[in-house]
Amino acid sequence: MEERGEYCITNAAVEIVASPSSGGATATAQPAGEFKAAPVFASLEKALHAGGVGLVKKVNGIYHFHITGGPGGQSRSWGIDLKNGSEGKLIQGKPEGAGVTLTLSDEDFALLFTGKLDSQTAFMQGRLKVSGDMGLAMKLGELTKSQAKL
Repeated sequence: MEERGEYCITNAAVEIVASPSSGGATATAQPAGEFKAAPVFASLEKALHAGGVGLVKKVNGIYHFHITGGPGGQSRSWGIDLKNGSEGKLIQGKPEGAGVTLTLSDEDFALLFTGKLDSQTAFMQGRLKVSGDMGLAMKLGELTKSQAKL
């Protein structure tokens, strides 16, 4: 971005969004070429290592997240295994044996896991598509709750 003849921001995308608390707009920087979902999955992985034992017992399933609308229109997959092992595991790419596939945009994924979008609302609005075990999909709230606490 050029301002007063000088470059003040390089290699970043700036998104203007309405702030729910102030009603105004705020700018957030996202590194160019990075999915908004990537840092969310990174912090989810840390949460799994810290307290995933309880989630594995409650959920007992494998999630496949197909994220669309990333940088340059890319799509990418991640998996969360809350069935095998003791604390859960983040998987880059499509996981084998996934019980449910959740398809949503990069933006909506970030909103969902930061508590700014309700999964049932997203589903009813067609922003979240579910294929596979609907019971497992309903347990998604356990994951979003653990992430919102971070």
